[in-house]
Formats: sequence, structure tokens, C-alpha cells
Amino acid sequence: METFAAAGDVAVRCDPGDDLLGAVERAVAAHDLRDATVAAGVGTLSTLRVYYLEGSDLSRPRSERDVVVAEDGDWELTSLTGVVADGEPHVHVAAHEADRTLGGHLLPGSEVKALAEVVLSATPLALRREADGDDVRRLTSR
Repeated sequence: METFAAAGDVAVRCDPGDDLLGAVERAVAAHDLRDATVAAGVGTLSTLRVYYLEGSDLSRPRSERDVVVAEDGDWELTSLTGVVADGEPHVHVAAHEADRTLGGHLLPGSEVKALAEVVLSATPLALRREADGDDVRRLTSR
């Protein structure tokens, strides 16, 4: 992984074998990006790990409503978006492989296959996440 920064923007180049979310987290820490957006992301993954909310009954504990998917393959990133609030990345991904598309919250263990490139853009907003009564972490202002 290597990063390049100018004027509040940080580009992250991930190499084969890098953990995509881990690389974003390391770039956020290295460049002290307290609040930012994931402006763009492209690349390929050999392993895609995501979770999504099975939302039919939000009163259930998170452990019962979060669905984790881990799939090996030749995944092409079709979308990578997110928000960094108080130094904590929250990244969503969509990826395509053969005849299927998967998406959700990006998890550790999503391994870069050939390359991945991510651009983070700092924002002057002062953001944080707080858990509400339903155990959902919502974006607020600090």
C-alpha cells in the first residue's frame, strides 16, 4: 500500500494481497483524516467480505440481523463509497463476479487481487457516530 496526499485529498494504492478496508484505515490514520468521504474506488478483489442488515425486524439484536457474506472469486469493484467520522471509516462496496453482484458494508479480509485505488476527500464537517436505542450507529455532529 502507498498513499499520496495533497490539499486534503488522499489517494490510496493497494497492492495484491492487501486488505482493502485495512488499507483505508491505515491511510486515514497516517494522514490524520478525522472527517472525510470515500470519493472513489476501483479495483479487483480475490476475496469479498461484507455484511448487510437483514431488516425485517430491527428490534432484534445486531448479532441476529447482520448477515455476513465471504466469497472468493474474481471480484471487480463497481462502487466504493463511505464516510470517515472522527477517524472511523464506514465503507460500502458493490462488486461483480461472473453472473452475480454482492454489496454491503466492507469487512476486513476483503483481499486485493491485482490492484485497488481509493480516493479519500477531507471535509470540514465535525462528525461522529453514536449508537441509538436500536444499536444502530448514526452519524451526528461533534
